[in-house]
Amino acid sequence: MAPNDEYLNALNAWAPNLGEVFTTLGYLGSPSSTAWLASSPRSSDLRLLFDADGHVSASEMWRKILREDEIVASPVFMLILEHMRRNPVDMSSSLKDVRLDFSKSLANIAHRAADALYEDAKGSFAGHEIDVAIARYRVALSEFRFSIESQVLTESARRIATGKYATAVAMIGRWVQVSPATVSRALSYSKESMTLGNLKPETLTYRLELLVQQFDQTGDENLLQDALKLLSENPKIVEGSELAEVEARLRLALLSDSGIGSVRFQQLKIAKLKLTRSRPRGSVDEARCRVLSTIVEAAKQTQLDLPARSMAIPRGLLALMATQPSAKLWGIIRCVINNLEYLLTDRGSVPAAVLSAQFLRQMVDGPSDLLKPNDLSRYVNITGSLSEMARSNRHVQWEAGAAALSVAKRTGNLDLAHRAQDVFTELCTLHPTWPLPRIGIARVKDYLDGLSGGETSYTTVSWREAAILALNSPIYARSNLGGRNEVFAVADARGFLSETFVFKRTTKEKADHEATMLTSLRKVIASRGDTSLFEVPRSLAIVEVPSEDERRWVHVSQRAAGRLVSELSAEEALAVLEPITDLLAIFHSVAGTPPIGKSAWRPLKDYLKMWSRSLFEQEHADSFVDSLRKLFPGELPLVRKRDGHASNWIVDPAGRIVAIDLESSEFIPIGYDVVQLIEDNALVQANLDGWRMRIALMERYFSRMGHTISESDLIVAYGWFAITRALRLGTEKEAGKHLRRHARELCGLIQSAALT
Repeated sequence: MAPNDEYLNALNAWAPNLGEVFTTLGYLGSPSSTAWLASSPRSSDLRLLFDADGHVSASEMWRKILREDEIVASPVFMLILEHMRRNPVDMSSSLKDVRLDFSKSLANIAHRAADALYEDAKGSFAGHEIDVAIARYRVALSEFRFSIESQVLTESARRIATGKYATAVAMIGRWVQVSPATVSRALSYSKESMTLGNLKPETLTYRLELLVQQFDQTGDENLLQDALKLLSENPKIVEGSELAEVEARLRLALLSDSGIGSVRFQQLKIAKLKLTRSRPRGSVDEARCRVLSTIVEAAKQTQLDLPARSMAIPRGLLALMATQPSAKLWGIIRCVINNLEYLLTDRGSVPAAVLSAQFLRQMVDGPSDLLKPNDLSRYVNITGSLSEMARSNRHVQWEAGAAALSVAKRTGNLDLAHRAQDVFTELCTLHPTWPLPRIGIARVKDYLDGLSGGETSYTTVSWREAAILALNSPIYARSNLGGRNEVFAVADARGFLSETFVFKRTTKEKADHEATMLTSLRKVIASRGDTSLFEVPRSLAIVEVPSEDERRWVHVSQRAAGRLVSELSAEEALAVLEPITDLLAIFHSVAGTPPIGKSAWRPLKDYLKMWSRSLFEQEHADSFVDSLRKLFPGELPLVRKRDGHASNWIVDPAGRIVAIDLESSEFIPIGYDVVQLIEDNALVQANLDGWRMRIALMERYFSRMGHTISESDLIVAYGWFAITRALRLGTEKEAGKHLRRHARELCGLIQSAALT
């Protein structure tokens, strides 16, 4: 067994999530990534930290770090932290033996871990591993926040932690979406750090970037004015903050009217001057400068009407390309790529290649009628060049193969298909336990078999090999997608993947049904012209794998990456309820009609009996269910069950709603899924304002379905459905205190609504 697998298996025995995190952060997975362990003079001591009972070793390691002021690798701090959080009693005892306090140690180790991760992330940016840097910054944010909120850091440590938290958010926000709460917290921490004496120029510069980020989220123009005011009050940071200032002025220009002498013209004039004076601090800023120059020039020469809140580079532009594709936007992006070409060809700039590849991939994945032949060849050439520049990054190699296959399918170029096959085959050899190359080979064979009209047995073998690897890999742990624990999502933050491959163990009947539902829903969304609003996974394969139960089939699908609605903040979740309701109505309109005489009561009755018997004796439970039966809104038409809870919806980086888990073949009363969406995760508060919001969403849904219902009947239906969901929340052991409290408050709200 390879050493890397030994480490992963040891971690997975007691901390499986940490094994996956280490791989994502680039601390496991290849010989170079494990150098912190294999090449350390303390290698034998560090290996003890991988054991479940390594709390004594963890305590002794922390004591040595403090005593000798030793600099250790980030994963060492993370391993010690994991022992403290999983075994607080044993760790407290071990720390007491070496005269250390548990609470203070926990906060200080979290701070040291965050600081080490932060420095590693800076190194990743300098080494052009932008994806690794973002992943490391994200974990650092969590540990910085934990240590800050512990209230046990010294003033000096707190000044550093709050400042670095703000800087990390600013860096991440350039590339990926950051939640509004995180940006607000970063601005608050930034102010605190400055109050504690952190007045370094870079601190103020990153605060400037955070203000611009917050404008992108809120649209509040005053934030841009605050950014410029910050510059005027701190002349020392003017030099070195040109790119952030240009981003603010570009947005102000796009918000203003056009014309010579206008605010727009003046802002663009200053922005262009600032760009000529800027001295980028590295290749990343150099590439950003090129992109900004192109956008500013386009805004100055033409009546550029792009939304000001979509100018973040590259995040905002990529989201705009996904949701509002147009010939004008594609023309601007081509100019951006042209302006990056010098950095790529003459300077070998990896960030320039990364940006170009991301823009081109979005173009190739977009509307076919907007593409030009040169876009396709450029995509292949640039991803190929990037793979040569970053030979150690396996995901960059995979992207080169994926680009060649994508263009082969569009152009019929068999040479490109075989090139892709060669790339994936080499990756299989170098990384035999990695599922993605097997997926690549299967997709190539799918394409080639389709052209020849030959047998698909070889393709099936490739998909089966990929499925078995995904299900057995120590790297890819089970993901709780769609409320399940047998769904394996192969998505590695170290790659430039915009999508995720999902392997779901199920029965053949359910797999076939879900594949049909996915295909039907994708077609109707495309026919409605709603692809900028909604997304649906693509069914790729259904294969049989060894299994001890009936779930011996694996449905392989590909979907957009993103965040589960159940994991969004309350504010973010409320913002997506209306579009989810709209997509729910589209699904119900195409998911099929129930058999004649089909009753929705029977499947609901079984669940109600099960939940009720957790509260009452069997006799009283049966009586309670019978009383519910008398009030059941049985006159409502039936629709296909969506299982609409918040863990079955994803919001992708472009803000589109992604529907996942469509395998249910049951039928339920119309409107039931809307109630499950709202109540199962307590997305709407149980008060009078919340009640009005619930009824408004139901009315919206019924309107989209074309079904007329009186207000009184709608209220009765919502109340009945909500009572059943409250019954579930109040009796299932998986529901926490928050959801149990919501169930009680919901019942009270329904009673109040019934009396009014």
